[in-house]
Amino acid sequence: MNKWRFSLILALIAGFFTFLFGVFHGARIETLLFRTTVSMFIFSTVGYMLGFFSECFFRQLLNMYKTKGVQVDVIADDNSDAAAPGTTSDFTPLTPENMKHIFQSKN
Repeated sequence: MNKWRFSLILALIAGFFTFLFGVFHGARIETLLFRTTVSMFIFSTVGYMLGFFSECFFRQLLNMYKTKGVQVDVIADDNSDAAAPGTTSDFTPLTPENMKHIFQSKN
């Protein structure tokens, strides 16, 4: 997505400056439209290719610095707050007998 955005911004900037300098030099309207269209096409193509290659380059750079295969040992503490299996907790499942505890708003 960033390739398209970069390409569009680059093409719009190039088209704007091409149109602006064409007006300053007194070019005809057909010449202005043709030059602006060609300029936007060329710069959008170059911008897309530049975005594509930079994305590939940065993706490889990011993959190179990722931590792969790091072994992490997790040691459980006996004094943890989590309930151990087999112990009771405050949680009770929703059953038909517990339905009276649910409040419904009356409209």
